Amino acid sequence: MAMRMRRSGLALMAASVLALSACSSGPWDVGVADPGSTAAGELSEHGGEPCPAALPHSSDEHGLGITSSAIRTPAPMTFDAAWLCEYVTDDGTLQEDGNGMTFGWVRQGAPVEFSQAGLDALADVLATIAPPEDAEGMACTSDLGPRYLVVTASGEDLTGIAIDDFGCRWVRLTEDPYVTAPGESQELPAGFLLGEYEIVSQIQAAARA
Repeated sequence: MAMRMRRSGLALMAASVLALSACSSGPWDVGVADPGSTAAGELSEHGGEPCPAALPHSSDEHGLGITSSAIRTPAPMTFDAAWLCEYVTDDGTLQEDGNGMTFGWVRQGAPVEFSQAGLDALADVLATIAPPEDAEGMACTSDLGPRYLVVTASGEDLTGIAIDDFGCRWVRLTEDPYVTAPGESQELPAGFLLGEYEIVSQIQAAARA
């Protein structure tokens, strides 16, 4: 996953003003990728499929995701396409000590692509993501539900944003949804972040826009 830095210069000033006025505010922007700066074709490598059939396995002993909080906010990123996918836990496997289960996450249904209006709404939702102010004092539900994965694309470069629709509604990032477990990124903030509590319903609404 590669960050995109906007170029500066007098020749690009007018175009930059127009582009910024058309984009959503905040650290996540909708724009057009520069074909000369995209990463090697991640989307093409997977046959144009943005979401993996199963999420990469987490290092967490139960497979539910890393439970340490992130310490920094995601840096600005631009995307020109996005998809929403739903994942549910598999049947799980009994741990060797017999004291618990380890789960994997498998995709349910086909990816839903965001429209242009949906991309703008999605950028506004993603702009609310940040490290928790009080990781120890959060109120969480004691349940287990689906996990949603938003995959954004800047050209062929994919980024994943996984959101739990249960518990604390934790958000975890991955620079490659096919390789790196959400929350265990080497390039993006590792650990969990938070958006608004209704972040899942907000993203679902953006996907329907």
